[in-house]
Amino acid sequence: LTGKWLEEYAYAQIKQVLNLEEKFIGIGLVLQKDKVKQTDNDFDVMFMWENDLFIVGCKTSHFVYDEERKKPVSKLTDYIYKLDALRKDFGIFPKAYIFTLSNLPLPKDAKDKNTFQQQEQIQDRLKFHNITLLTHQTRVIENQEKFETWLENLNKSI
Repeated sequence: LTGKWLEEYAYAQIKQVLNLEEKFIGIGLVLQKDKVKQTDNDFDVMFMWENDLFIVGCKTSHFVYDEERKKPVSKLTDYIYKLDALRKDFGIFPKAYIFTLSNLPLPKDAKDKNTFQQQEQIQDRLKFHNITLLTHQTRVIENQEKFETWLENLNKSI
């Protein structure tokens, strides 16, 4: 399953749990810069909560099939870089998240050295760019949280 359904789900859950008015949450927003006609600067879900801006990128999977390697490879690092770059257009304070349904194997579970290194890089990049990975799993690495738990904790913060 691919498409916008995960964005719709995240939007609906956030809006309902936090009881947000329509003016405080948006879905499928596009940042258009002056004199730049075609950009890929879209935001899946953005919302204001307790005077903070939250940006949530939604990916049903962060894996794509690599024809050359004949196996799926993670594009999560690319998503981290893009989200961090786009977040800077809103200052240094927005809170950034990537919500994915794909499993994130622990580095210790990796069967080959490349997978082990890739998973360590993902964890390091999440920390370095101050992005939290939201999943359906319970926490397995630093800077990762279960989507529902994150949302419940936000709601309890007031």
